[in-house]
Amino acid sequence: MIIRNLTHDDLEQHEYVASLSFIYRYSHGDELEMTDGVFIGAFLDDNKTLTANMEVEDFEVTFNGQKLACGGIGAVCTRPEYRRGGAVRKIFDAYFESEKHDISILYPFSTLFYRKLGYVNAGHYVNVEMPFAHLSFIPRDFDVELYDGTQSEALYAFHNKNAFKTNLTFIRNNNRYFKDKPYEQLNYTYMGKNKNGVVDGYVTFRCDRPSSTVFVSELVYENKQSLFNLLAFLRTYDGNFKTLVIDQLTVWSPFFDILPNTAKDINRTMRDMGSVRIHNLEKILNMAAYPAEYGKFSFYSDDPIAKNHGIFDVEYENGKAKVSRREDGAYDVKLDAAAMSALVLLGHDGDYDALSYWQGIEIVNENPDLLRAFPKKRTYFADHF
Repeated sequence: MIIRNLTHDDLEQHEYVASLSFIYRYSHGDELEMTDGVFIGAFLDDNKTLTANMEVEDFEVTFNGQKLACGGIGAVCTRPEYRRGGAVRKIFDAYFESEKHDISILYPFSTLFYRKLGYVNAGHYVNVEMPFAHLSFIPRDFDVELYDGTQSEALYAFHNKNAFKTNLTFIRNNNRYFKDKPYEQLNYTYMGKNKNGVVDGYVTFRCDRPSSTVFVSELVYENKQSLFNLLAFLRTYDGNFKTLVIDQLTVWSPFFDILPNTAKDINRTMRDMGSVRIHNLEKILNMAAYPAEYGKFSFYSDDPIAKNHGIFDVEYENGKAKVSRREDGAYDVKLDAAAMSALVLLGHDGDYDALSYWQGIEIVNENPDLLRAFPKKRTYFADHF
């Protein structure tokens, strides 16, 4: 088996593999072009027959007020006759060795499968479905502007400033996630503005007449006033549509606090956010936020990525840490790659008894300094790729 990047000459084979894996029709008449990402493939020993591949795109995400280089993984697929031959695992091994990214993110078809590769579910978001009538308490007073691509500087600036309120949130620098051709796409992004005319929120949505529903894919706001501004605008549709669906709300969203407590026809559905894995453990440990008071702990990272494997000693004070790695000796906790990614990137909200329920963890010494170092973090990402 040969693992290498795909070239332009391999793209038709990629389409064959994807067609057979995902069961879709492949049109030979389409002109094939390389995307912005990199395709990594597994070939037979002839170096021509593609059996499996995946795509990796470059992104930046937030972490503790800073940026991490992130790989967005998609198009992971194997021809049916070559499945269970280890091709996908070998592709991932080659990718991890590239040392290109600090972390990677994917949307798994199976969390169990990808956990074996070190990925862990990053959390959840909430979908809300409700009658428009429940927003009747919102005054019909708003200031919004339809986004058409010419206001990108202001919209990107607001999104990216807001992104640093949470961890693992994507930095955006193009219109991939904003609707800049509303009259063609029939999918709209409206920017909310404060009293000074500055963008302080946005909403992206589409309207479906057969179901009488407005589907909101993103609702992002700076404060209570900017939220009410966007909701007041959405109310302009309540004469034509009966139902409002808002997807991908954070589990802690204050939107839930403003809804009528007596309403019984508000449906909430929780969904997985996606999965994440650490590639550069030492860098992220050094970037993390720590308590002001002194603390010290050690954990054994049982990760097949060589530079992440070993015992990591962390000594912290005044929000910063000194991190070192060794091969043997005593430690407080042993973690597999997925548990390590969960603890360091996402944190926890319990005690050692709660941690004992995690998969891939072995508690040797209940050191309170380790618990204090990794409190639960507000993590949010929903940018598909």
